[in-house]
Amino acid sequence: MAFSGPSPELTLIPSRGTAIPLTAPGPGAVAAIRIHAAPSQAEQAFLSFRVNTGTSAANAPVNRILYGSWNGEDVVLVRLDAARWEICCHGGFAAITQILLDLQTAGLHLLPADSAASMVESSFSESIPDDGNIVDTALQRALIACRTRQAANRVLQQFDGRLMILRQQLRSTDTLTREAARRKVLQWRSCANHLTAPFHVALLGAPNVGKSSLLNALAGRERSIVSPIPGTTRDVVDAEVIVDGWTLCLSDTAGIRQTTDSELELEGIARARALPQQLDLLCCVTDRADGDCDAEVIALARQFHGPVMLICSKSDLHLQTPESETTGIAASSPGTMSSPGTASARTDDYVRVVRVSALTGVGMSELAREMLSLLIPCSPDADTVLPVPGSVDDLLPETSPDGSDVC
Repeated sequence: MAFSGPSPELTLIPSRGTAIPLTAPGPGAVAAIRIHAAPSQAEQAFLSFRVNTGTSAANAPVNRILYGSWNGEDVVLVRLDAARWEICCHGGFAAITQILLDLQTAGLHLLPADSAASMVESSFSESIPDDGNIVDTALQRALIACRTRQAANRVLQQFDGRLMILRQQLRSTDTLTREAARRKVLQWRSCANHLTAPFHVALLGAPNVGKSSLLNALAGRERSIVSPIPGTTRDVVDAEVIVDGWTLCLSDTAGIRQTTDSELELEGIARARALPQQLDLLCCVTDRADGDCDAEVIALARQFHGPVMLICSKSDLHLQTPESETTGIAASSPGTMSSPGTASARTDDYVRVVRVSALTGVGMSELAREMLSLLIPCSPDADTVLPVPGSVDDLLPETSPDGSDVC
């Protein structure tokens, strides 16, 4: 059973008419705009639309696709019902901005992208929100915010009613059924949250161990300045990469060291030290063949509650070592690494150890895959119920500040 929003007769038409971008902000291949307008407003709203068939957008049959142009920009327009239309155009900033400005000039009210789902909510404002309304609104919000095609496909799979069943199970009077549903939510909550938000991964290490070169190699562009001078990176530099449809936000940090004369570098180091509390994955970077890291980097890694990876960079300089290796430790937590009295950690103290060379590219694809395997140990299949944000939150226990459930 699919839940695709309110039926045409329930659609509320604002007196002024509205135009809402359906696609997330930023450049893309295609952009979509939803228009709500009374038939009497449509003629004015679509003055800039031209189609060769002679059929006007205002009088087009429902579900009829019209190919035309909007002030010279190729567009596809479809009428969804008596008072709703959708326009698909090029995803560049200039194209969608011009169309929105034309619609505003024609008298329509422009709403932000996240208003698309709230329009669904407003259509049911006179009734008590039910499971269908809650789930549908959450899924539409998630769909708008998806950053990749794979993420959007995973959200679309949830429209078949599986979240409705999960809500019913979470409300069940049977304790076993209710607890099984709750465990399912806890298992897949991180995946669901990161359909629309990136995983945060940081590269932490001493100066000149190759963090900036790694970031540039993973991002495929010169995002960080690379220099042999210690202290070149003085702030946290971010770059987003896509790995198998998941978005990872990689952070290059200032090199951790005790002595520096630069106030800017001191601030950058302070931010690097604070960053692990905001991460999903911590990557300790070293250029030593034996895998040894700076003592303070090791201390910060010991305090991190998530998985910790060791990246041995510049492998082209010590080719006698294996290209990559992994260990069997399931997760990192305080006390997992060597005892606090030691100044170094063994390579088998980490969840993963990967040897790479940003210069030659050796190990870089393995590095990206290993990062993702730590962030998503078990990838969801097409039948997995993913509790997208807002779909079942009202039926879950409260959470403590660290994100764990409070029973």
